[in-house]
Amino acid sequence: MAEPDILALRHIKAIKRCVSQWHRDGNAIESPHELYQSQVAALQEKARIENASNHDSNTRTDNILEIGAQLGDLQQQHATTIANDDTVYRQSLDVHVMQRS
Repeated sequence: MAEPDILALRHIKAIKRCVSQWHRDGNAIESPHELYQSQVAALQEKARIENASNHDSNTRTDNILEIGAQLGDLQQQHATTIANDDTVYRQSLDVHVMQRS
């Protein structure tokens, strides 16, 4: 039979692995607000890059206007779906917590 200290050490290592995996899984659950902010940031970066591009001014303006329209659509979608998205997010967190309880 294994020494008590070795057995305890194995249990501690197993618990650490389990907690680490639980933490990684939890971090993968992104809130609707975090997702929205990352999408807004991506569109803003796209507009910044387009503004600095070498395209002729008409093309650049058209592209920036298109990005602005995408941002407007994103804002409207976020406003329309945030309540449901938040409910789904909270349910996902509850399931995640209950998996390890």
